[in-house]
Amino acid sequence: MALRDAGAKLLMTTPSVGAIVALTYAAAIDDPKRFRSSKATGAHFGLTQKKYQSGETDITGRISKIGDKEVRCALYEAAHVMLTRPTKASKLKTWARQVPGRAGMRKAKVALARRLAVVLHRMLADGVPFNPDLGGPVAKACLARRSNSKASRKGHRHQLLPSSERPIAGTMDQVRPQLSKRRPAQATALL
Repeated sequence: MALRDAGAKLLMTTPSVGAIVALTYAAAIDDPKRFRSSKATGAHFGLTQKKYQSGETDITGRISKIGDKEVRCALYEAAHVMLTRPTKASKLKTWARQVPGRAGMRKAKVALARRLAVVLHRMLADGVPFNPDLGGPVAKACLARRSNSKASRKGHRHQLLPSSERPIAGTMDQVRPQLSKRRPAQATALL
């Protein structure tokens, strides 16, 4: 049955995700476009922490357990298999192997289950199989976004903009001549 379903077959390219996990997840997600971002799937299945805030009190609790229990259990089992049994090496597994040293094995499994929920949603949304070198699905758009974000972090953000949209720096005496070179509508909008 899993081999006939295109979504489940795609999800089974991920290490430790078998037919049951793939079918359970694909049935629960149904249409990947329902979620604005892949990060929302972790909260949808109750794999994110509870927050209590009142006045100066700020308490971060255990996972919320809101949502489909069956999917949460299936993702936890997949995370357990990835951490405890020999599976294909990937950056996702490498990341997950570092978490128990900081937080313990149970929290590592929950963290990996949440990350698996995000990765599996992105795979369904893009229709791209799992890539072990990057720890998740890869599409040309994802790589383009990643390269643009790296450029903006290095301070080259303005090089990505066309020259007419780049901000003008300097004192007003230096800026006025540059503004007059631009179209009048842009010049008034900037002042």
